[in-house]
Amino acid sequence: MAEQIYQIIGERIKILRKKKKMSQHELSSFCNLKRASLSQIESGIQKVSIEHIYEISDALNCEIFDLLPASKNNEIDIVTSIRFDEISINKATTEINKLIGES
Repeated sequence: MAEQIYQIIGERIKILRKKKKMSQHELSSFCNLKRASLSQIESGIQKVSIEHIYEISDALNCEIFDLLPASKNNEIDIVTSIRFDEISINKATTEINKLIGES
């Protein structure tokens, strides 16, 4: 799981960097990284430090949370909220059908 986290962070850095039309050289210079290190971070090969996550988010003008994957708890919360929405829709549909049937 830890390796996947770093791959996701690296992919998000790469996507945002390209969206900002920045080269690896430009971003790495801003963050005091070697270009090769940034390349390895974007590929998920090298682990990125918290300090560099902050520097990268500043350089890309984004929130650090834009670079981080959702936690398992957040994923569970999303699934749970979707499930509750489905239950609410089902209850509403049942109530509407009752009203239509009573007309």
